[in-house]
Amino acid sequence: MRVPIPDEIFDGGLEEYQGFDRLAIQTILALKVTAHRLENCAGEWFDEYGLTPAKLNVLICLRAHGERAMRLSEVGDYLFSTRANVTGLVDGLERDGLVQRSANPGDRRSTLVTLTAKGLDLMAQMLPKHFSRVRRITSGLPPAEQRQLIALLAKLFDALATLDESNG
Repeated sequence: MRVPIPDEIFDGGLEEYQGFDRLAIQTILALKVTAHRLENCAGEWFDEYGLTPAKLNVLICLRAHGERAMRLSEVGDYLFSTRANVTGLVDGLERDGLVQRSANPGDRRSTLVTLTAKGLDLMAQMLPKHFSRVRRITSGLPPAEQRQLIALLAKLFDALATLDESNG
């Protein structure tokens, strides 16, 4: 199966515009369509646990740091997310009893967050299933190709940063 990007979408007047590059556009569309499908699948998988992919990312981030509490700003840095977004995610997770906040004794301006026992139990229940799905998704790519894909995506990531710096 191939990424569903019909060639017909390019049959028209796009070629007349300066900078038109069919392959570059197909590359970005393939990436977007694949990411969108992955997000949709993940949303369905985590719905059974009452989680969104974003909330799960917070829980995984906290679990990956073991018993150590994390500052909300650290969580945001790991997830490339804004402070307001992380605060909203943690608010919901706290309401669900999966995380708890505490004052940071070393810095009164920051708040610490940790998994609760309920959060740890949920991770123990769902992470094996999640990791199995991730393994199945990537099973068609041998380790060398997985590393190559990561390297290629890093190049696109870096190109976006350069684009951001030049404002266009």
